[in-house]
Amino acid sequence: WAVVDDATGKRLGGWVVPSNWMGYIVVYCFLCLIETYGGIPLLVNTDHGSETTQMYGLMNTLQHVQLILLSSSLAELPAHVYLHSVHNISIEHSWLHLCLDMGDNAVAAFEKDAEEHGYNDQNPHQLCQWLWPVLLFQELKKAMDFCNALPIWKQKNKSGPSGMPRNDAFTLPDKWGGLNCLLPVDMHIIRDIKEAMGGNNILGFVSCDFRKCTEHVYASLNVAQLEFDNVWFVFNAMLPLVF
Repeated sequence: WAVVDDATGKRLGGWVVPSNWMGYIVVYCFLCLIETYGGIPLLVNTDHGSETTQMYGLMNTLQHVQLILLSSSLAELPAHVYLHSVHNISIEHSWLHLCLDMGDNAVAAFEKDAEEHGYNDQNPHQLCQWLWPVLLFQELKKAMDFCNALPIWKQKNKSGPSGMPRNDAFTLPDKWGGLNCLLPVDMHIIRDIKEAMGGNNILGFVSCDFRKCTEHVYASLNVAQLEFDNVWFVFNAMLPLVF
């Protein structure tokens, strides 16, 4: 699950989650994003899936309260607008590139040596469910960081940012005539909601106890860099130490 800033195209955040069809997971990821950037946007666009209904309620509540506190005339604006996927261009365009650049390679790497290294769908290992999300999140972050550092194609008559990296366009909106429309919000409230939801454990693929065990074993191996080329070898090295 991921979020993209529409004005600049910056990838604001992305997560590898057990299911992006679960409303509470989507809400938790969005709360993490609010905490990271220190506020809420004036407007959020998503497709009209059932997994976004809780996020819709949260966004409307937070924005309504903040705009009332600020005595802002923007209080009449919608906080969350549903779009058909074909019209939600910013995120759909980002997903296409991510799929082509990383997703297809990840699937190929998983399937290539899975059975040879002791994994099959009939007998899934919790170790695989911990190790692969670690690798996928690492690669997802690398892909997003790479895209955010690339200059936006320079177009002389284009509205919005042009010819500058997405990171710069997002951080310095005045350079292209933009505005920082982020609404401040009490971070204590955001953190309290996250804690009440169960904290980062709800994003995990395995139990908390198993995660601690595998993290300890992984650290003991002193793996220089987890990659698609060595992930199954790391899996094999960890397997007898975990089970």
